[in-house]
Amino acid sequence: MSEKQHEMEQIALKTINVDKGIKRLVIWLNGFSSVQTVWSCQGADSKEKLEGIKNTPQGEDIPCTGSWSPYVVFVCDNLDHLTIIAECIQRFSLLDRAEKGFMIFEIDYDTEMKRLRYEIHFNGVNTSDALVDFYEKVYKSELQEKLEQIP
Repeated sequence: MSEKQHEMEQIALKTINVDKGIKRLVIWLNGFSSVQTVWSCQGADSKEKLEGIKNTPQGEDIPCTGSWSPYVVFVCDNLDHLTIIAECIQRFSLLDRAEKGFMIFEIDYDTEMKRLRYEIHFNGVNTSDALVDFYEKVYKSELQEKLEQIP
């Protein structure tokens, strides 16, 4: 005998502080239900160190010194979602480098969280915005059917 499931819906439970210059990227990544951003920074206008804030998974804001380039660090529990993100980054990186600048996609093991985490570094905020634009205008339409099948 199967139990009847209650109708469920998602709700937002907390907000985090995010640098305005990288907000679109953080929203895009967290739009995947299995993704949680761990740290992010919009970078600085020069190669000088930037004092900023990191928001931890436990909801704590901690002071940090970041690099000059924008970056985002995230965790992902769904291989299909991670594949979509990685494919989008890879396809975007094939565009003319003069048009979009550089990106670095790294994988790291977080010994505290005991899980893999992923980092995307950009040469400027415009590059992170361009990645989100590429996803929304080009890549997402190609993936729509696949996205609808992912739990």
